Amino acid sequence: MKKLISSIMLASFLVPNVCCAQDVASTLPTIAIPAGEASPGSAISPMKKGQKAPFTGVLLSPEAVATVITEIKSLDDKIKLEVQRVTALQQEQCRKEKTDLQIHSDADKKILQSDIDDKLRTINLLEENLKKEQEDRPNKVVWAGLGAAGGIAVTILTAFAISKATK
Repeated sequence: MKKLISSIMLASFLVPNVCCAQDVASTLPTIAIPAGEASPGSAISPMKKGQKAPFTGVLLSPEAVATVITEIKSLDDKIKLEVQRVTALQQEQCRKEKTDLQIHSDADKKILQSDIDDKLRTINLLEENLKKEQEDRPNKVVWAGLGAAGGIAVTILTAFAISKATK
């Protein structure tokens, strides 16, 4: 589980966040030049009411031109604001994931520590029981000495009894 979460976190840090701007060409109307008419290229031609247009194209009022220019100039600021918003959102998600992982890590650590403590208590209890058993057991050297002394005593008494019986 930890390896899966780690690989997801690593992938989210390594994969770049992409912000795509709206395609301006898709919002502007397409201009079709009639057959036989030469394209003027990028041209600006101020016009007066009633004047014939010098070329086929889109006629914009001064207010429309100002709006287009303002939108074009503010596009960079809009992009920066959107990038900042997405970056802040991503950072907050990363902080949340980090906090969640830290909480799970701490919980796992406490569980493992309690298992270790329980096992240490069990080991100490078993060692104490083993020491008590060793203390309660009779000493082999003492019992061997008592057996040898008893054997010598029986042998001496037997020899004394036999010597008295033969006399």
